[in-house]
Amino acid sequence: FNVLYRKQTAKKHRTWEEDGFLVIHGKSMLLKNSSDTIISRGKHELALQVGDEIKVGQFDVLIDSLLHIGSPAPKPPQPKIASPKIAKTPLKHPINLVPVKATCSTPVSKKRIQEPESPAIFPKVFDQFKMHTVTDHINPDAENAILMNPPPDVLQKNGPCRTVVIDSLLAQHLRDYQIEGIRFMYDGVMGFRPDGGQGVLVAYEMGLGKTLMAVTLIWTLLRQSPYVNESSVISKCVIVCPKTLTENWRDEFRKWLGRNKVAVLVGDSSAAVRRFFANNVYSVMIIGYDRFRLDDETILNADFDLLICDEGHRLKNASTKSSQALNMVKTPRRIILTGTPIQNDLAEFYCMVDFVNPGFLGTYQAFKKRYETPIFRSRQTNASSFQIMEGKEALQDLANETSAYIIRKRSSVLLKHLPPRSEYVVFCAPSNEQKLLFRRIIQDLVGSTSYDSLLESGDFLKWILYFRKLSTAPCLLTRGSGVTEDFVNDPSLRHALASTSGGKLVFLKHFLTKLLQKTEEKVVLVSNFTKTLDVLEGLITSIGATFLRLDGSTSAKDRIKLINDFNRTDSKTSFAFLLSAKSGGAGINLVGASRLFLVDSDWNPAGDLQAMARIHRDGQKRPVYIYRLLCTGTIDEKIYQRQLSKLGLSDSLVDEKESSLVSMFSSEDLKDLFSFDDSTKSLTHESLGCPC
Repeated sequence: FNVLYRKQTAKKHRTWEEDGFLVIHGKSMLLKNSSDTIISRGKHELALQVGDEIKVGQFDVLIDSLLHIGSPAPKPPQPKIASPKIAKTPLKHPINLVPVKATCSTPVSKKRIQEPESPAIFPKVFDQFKMHTVTDHINPDAENAILMNPPPDVLQKNGPCRTVVIDSLLAQHLRDYQIEGIRFMYDGVMGFRPDGGQGVLVAYEMGLGKTLMAVTLIWTLLRQSPYVNESSVISKCVIVCPKTLTENWRDEFRKWLGRNKVAVLVGDSSAAVRRFFANNVYSVMIIGYDRFRLDDETILNADFDLLICDEGHRLKNASTKSSQALNMVKTPRRIILTGTPIQNDLAEFYCMVDFVNPGFLGTYQAFKKRYETPIFRSRQTNASSFQIMEGKEALQDLANETSAYIIRKRSSVLLKHLPPRSEYVVFCAPSNEQKLLFRRIIQDLVGSTSYDSLLESGDFLKWILYFRKLSTAPCLLTRGSGVTEDFVNDPSLRHALASTSGGKLVFLKHFLTKLLQKTEEKVVLVSNFTKTLDVLEGLITSIGATFLRLDGSTSAKDRIKLINDFNRTDSKTSFAFLLSAKSGGAGINLVGASRLFLVDSDWNPAGDLQAMARIHRDGQKRPVYIYRLLCTGTIDEKIYQRQLSKLGLSDSLVDEKESSLVSMFSSEDLKDLFSFDDSTKSLTHESLGCPC
């Protein structure tokens, strides 16, 4: 058997330390290390099978996979590479092994080259080949085996090749678009592309299983290599992700591979980071972006083979300390996982591409001149026909140049696997209290200065925040919210400021009451503000419903429990899940709910898209409904319009779609932020010029 073993210990957190072999003869057992040295002996009474944990002398042993046993196998002499033929000297305790099948042709081909017949039990004799062992789970000849692409002809000079296959334990769970993504990542990190780059940007939208794809790639590279003279491609991998997702990543490894196949360490302290690089016990470290920055000296001085950055759009700013530290990593094998490759502008896209393949797009100054400037000009409302044509050509050139190392899939590929998903934009008329306060703020606080002066002042963002809060509920403009004391203490405004009757909340209360009374469905309510979550708590309580809440104060341990409790209970136990978009909008699964409400919108569409993807994922059994709530005639609509502009750029570049929405809005529209129109049914609808 192939086995994992460790010395017996009373420690609470135990990991498997080494790979080895367990040789069975009658009731006797020999435990060998990877160098074929006997390190312990024992006896057994019961039949053994894959997955059993047993004791052999002073070692705990996990049986990983079976080495096929059959007729007597010949003992091989030291082979010559040119003619690896096996001598016919019988062994004392013969074991016959299924040979590894090799190919350097297309993945579906069965063409073989000559290899030693029984190398796996004698790694010292056949160390020139260091061949991975064919097992029941890793067998290129198995029915429905998923094979990786072979090295291109130019790389086959590195030596004899063999087929790399996805472990069947993982392969059985993969969908077509995931297999395509895994092969794309594999070709990239192996340097199979014509340009020789080893970086990849995986821009699969949320809910498409990027984590499973990454786990599959890592496991494949840890156990196999396409070259006969290598036993594996990598020995250590570092995964960098938001701190809140480190436990999720560890749980995903356990979910798909079990607890013992690969040793995974969460790098949540400097000591843990040092421990990962100090020995060969751990193969994978999962670390948060902030911890990586704090321990960058240790990490940058260490050697590892693969770097994966989850939620990689965090690398959009090359000047941040985290980005600077990650860019200094030695390994060229770099993968970014992100559902939103373009969040704001092309400068951020350049940073991510330059991270995975440094220098491929030249300097930023050259990139800006060649691509960013003409594309930006072509998307303005006053662009000339020549500028529009020039921008389209630049956009197409950029898409062509980056397509070799960017793979994109939209959530539409899930349509045949999951229940349908419907999205609605709900325009809610402001309440009388909101109308009064909007007019008063504009009159008293904005009317005293010009819009240009306001945009240039340092208070610009503060006023945006006031308008965003008021668009949800007047009661959010209280002491501590930043508005002036004179405004809060104004007797004529006191009643309005105490009101929770914002247009969006009125709609929400009626809708949730009907759901609670007529259905067994559950809901997720998402906001960017903790004070808004406080207001939503009161709303849920007022209709007699129950709720759970996850925000920035929730610990990592409690996060997992809250999510599991919500998904496993009915609507009577937990009807609503209150979610902070900043703290819980990414990487979690809330399929216990079938309806999600975005109570307020973010300037960055990525945050909203992340939040919206929490319920339309694997495991969802009901049709999904997503509602974006906007207060008409207010800054809510301006934010939504800006999102359409940014998403239009992403669609045009990464998805190669024609975008018409973006040209409807210019940068001048931002100056209209501090206005309020209480006569419109929808500014957005009017801006689009819809004839309905």
